[in-house]
Amino acid sequence: MIKIKLVCATGVSSNLLVDVLKRKAAEKKVDCEISSSSSMNITDAVNSSDVLVLGPQYGYKLDEVQALADGKCAVVTLKEYEYSSIEADKIVDKAVEAYNAFKK
Repeated sequence: MIKIKLVCATGVSSNLLVDVLKRKAAEKKVDCEISSSSSMNITDAVNSSDVLVLGPQYGYKLDEVQALADGKCAVVTLKEYEYSSIEADKIVDKAVEAYNAFKK
């Protein structure tokens, strides 16, 4: 099971997207657990996830988060246009691809 954590500045906007991501993952038959977190809990998110998906409002911290996550989990960022329920299937794909690349 892939543990995917969607991280944004406060955790509020990512929380809205989590339900849609769960439905899309189920449709794609991806065995995963998807949750959200605020950036204030980034250390816990790194330690409890296989993939961190950073919302666009937190993407500017990519280098810092990648350094923190080094060897612990994969990290991807979303662009503004990707951060919506319309793009949910692509977000799931992006997280799975990052996980597979990380596990190699």
